Amino acid sequence: MRSNRAGSGHEVVQKKLKLGEVYGLQNKTGIKLIKWKDKRDVLMISTKPSHSATMVNTGKTNKLNERIMKPQVILDYNEGRQGTDLSDQLSTYHTCLRRSIKWYKKSGI
Repeated sequence: MRSNRAGSGHEVVQKKLKLGEVYGLQNKTGIKLIKWKDKRDVLMISTKPSHSATMVNTGKTNKLNERIMKPQVILDYNEGRQGTDLSDQLSTYHTCLRRSIKWYKKSGI
């Protein structure tokens, strides 16, 4: 989510976090706004009740053999995006555009 989005929680957006910290708020309708500090600030908005801002071990380690921890909502998002990314990648291999020498015969989307 963009940090300057209209209607976003200014308290969450302006909160200063240290590396690995998570801060979030939930309104009465169940919309969660979560901020996580990794290499840069990550803002997420979620309406799913099962999404939580608790830190979870990813099962990976960094160069210093420290465990990599991420919020559960980030892991859920990344898992859901894998199919979309693969679909986008496969669709680029098969373009619908057919080119011809004559400019007026060019067809496409």
